[in-house]
Amino acid sequence: NNYLLTAEINTPEPIVYVAVVDKIGNWVYRIPAGQVESIWPGLARTTAEATVAARPTQTPTSMNPCRDGFCAVFTSNCQATTWEDAIAQNCGFNQNQGFCGNWFSRMVDTKQPLFPSESCKRDVRNGVTMPWCTEMVNNTPSAEVFV
Repeated sequence: NNYLLTAEINTPEPIVYVAVVDKIGNWVYRIPAGQVESIWPGLARTTAEATVAARPTQTPTSMNPCRDGFCAVFTSNCQATTWEDAIAQNCGFNQNQGFCGNWFSRMVDTKQPLFPSESCKRDVRNGVTMPWCTEMVNNTPSAEVFV
């Protein structure tokens, strides 16, 4: 259920997409162009300042899936630092080739907003509390068909 939709073909709406990759995970934000300057100062529909904030000023209204308005798609990065921890936390890597370290752990945490809020229930993997909300990775909305 990690997908995002663009505007309907019969009601075009300019959208700005912002991608962030950090220690915690990967975010792709969908921001209506008319709201981008208030949601992410330094960004505009067709320009970006040389330096912008590391995160938006607001929490997205929905996540995984991202269907309309200001929303985001999130995929988590492995938080393990050893081969054993990576297996225990269900990190995706080829176990036949080994675990050469986690390069995501060398990145910084940019403190992206948690969905639905900072006080959410955190995801737990094999007894280890992850830095993201369960709603960010375990969202399974009812089946829908989009044409």
